[in-house]
Amino acid sequence: MRYNIIAAKTFGSLTANQFETTRFLTGGQGSCLVVYVLKGIGQDRTAAMAHILSANLVATNTDKQVSEEKKNGNVIKVTTVTTQVRKSVDAATCQKRLGNFWTDYLAGVDKGNVTFIIGKEPEPSTWMALEAIQQAMKDNPGDFNPEIKSIEPEYAVTAPGGEVVTEGVPSWRNAQRTLLKKTDSADEKDKIIKAMNSGLPGEELILNDNVFSGMTSVEIPPND
Repeated sequence: MRYNIIAAKTFGSLTANQFETTRFLTGGQGSCLVVYVLKGIGQDRTAAMAHILSANLVATNTDKQVSEEKKNGNVIKVTTVTTQVRKSVDAATCQKRLGNFWTDYLAGVDKGNVTFIIGKEPEPSTWMALEAIQQAMKDNPGDFNPEIKSIEPEYAVTAPGGEVVTEGVPSWRNAQRTLLKKTDSADEKDKIIKAMNSGLPGEELILNDNVFSGMTSVEIPPND
């Protein structure tokens, strides 16, 4: 079995002729949101998957509340309380940060062709990111499927079914070691490590092929 490796803040795709031989593989961030989508019919089908760093779809606003304490009609004390309020980004921001994953796969697709996979250790930002994407897709046809909860932080996803597989799946560390052996470039090794550990800088999703071309289809040896 070959694997299309989807690190944090990246997305990738598989065509129908790869469905029997290749799965998506993701991991590294237990609180992130993974989005799987299937488009097309028959041999024209394409499956795509993105690993969303939830914080990129969350906005933090500052809320200030001012209160006055008076005595004999005169203000003797002013108290300002500042709080940070977190919420999902608006639809336009969400679509922009999803980049070409939005343009090529989510825009206009039937909601029933999309599967949301919740990480093993979700945080409030995970659900905010989910809300942001679903709001961005609110005008798409169809109805959303129930979310899938992964029991492991590292897992494979089948195409075209979008099922989560944890049994016999290569570890994320093993996948990283395999990729690092495929290049002698220090810059490429650095990008692989950063992408698979915490995600490369920036708020917009990038194609995994632009991180390292070997990520799109790699055979990974059994775990040690």
